[in-house]
Amino acid sequence: MIYGVVASLIALAVVAVPWHHAMLIRHGLPFWNELFGDNHWRRMVLGRHGDRGSFEYFLRELGYALLPWVALAPAALAWSVMRIGGGIGAGAGRQQATPEEVRKQGIIWLGAIWFVSAYTVVSMSMTKFHHYVLPAIPGLAIVIGCFLDDVLERGARRMLAAAIAVGLPLLILVTVDLVDTKNASQHFLWLFSYDYIHSPRGRPWPEKLDFSTPLIIFTALFAVTTVGLIVTRVRRWAALGLCATAVVFTFFLLDVYMRDVAPYWSQKVPIAAYYKNRRLRRFDRGPHRLRPGWRRRSPEGLDRTPPGDAPVLHL
Repeated sequence: MIYGVVASLIALAVVAVPWHHAMLIRHGLPFWNELFGDNHWRRMVLGRHGDRGSFEYFLRELGYALLPWVALAPAALAWSVMRIGGGIGAGAGRQQATPEEVRKQGIIWLGAIWFVSAYTVVSMSMTKFHHYVLPAIPGLAIVIGCFLDDVLERGARRMLAAAIAVGLPLLILVTVDLVDTKNASQHFLWLFSYDYIHSPRGRPWPEKLDFSTPLIIFTALFAVTTVGLIVTRVRRWAALGLCATAVVFTFFLLDVYMRDVAPYWSQKVPIAAYYKNRRLRRFDRGPHRLRPGWRRRSPEGLDRTPPGDAPVLHL
């Protein structure tokens, strides 16, 4: 316990303190008021721009963010609460827990408490955005990983069957929500962009952007590998397949989905077109006249030009 507290304080000092210390030196009390007074306390208690809601606000966003593990998340959370580590808090007649079991139970509790406490804090906040639930996801990921490891080790077929009976409909429901319309996949964008505040129904979606087919294919793979966890002979292969499919799905979102959507949801293309089609303008007179022999090139900076060339400004 003491070791954990000391290690946490050292990590806090190494990771968080230097930036805050530098900002306080540079900006003083206004930085403190802006960061903690306005962006923490006011958002938490009074509310600023953004959505409003109660504890159920983030449930739908968790469904999108947890793909494909949403099928196992409810059972994993219930398992973390009901699980009794052998000998932990044991009474008479119960075997003493091994050090490995005690350590495993501590990791499970860490993940469960992490998720519940983080989810509770963001649910209590008056201001709500979809991405606020992000700090809670690593804790839930720990619980899901421990749950999957436990059922693979013990071969708890009935537990897996009950988990899949609850989780598989959730997986299908989330997928339907992502493919029911052509622009429904923008829910992935809304996990980190709060454009939904200004356009609750979404912005005009390009006709050629349709991700329904790959999303349905990935969901089918997720469902097959998840159901395969019940079958004893292929259980480990199904777990490996589920993990591998999840990794491929991550690369799909990063290297296909984001690549195709970026030209319509970022300013990269307009800015690139601006620099490509800009024209040269002479500044030979007036207050904008540059020093002879120098040329200002944006955004590269100042470049020396041969003597006699007229100074120009790239726009």
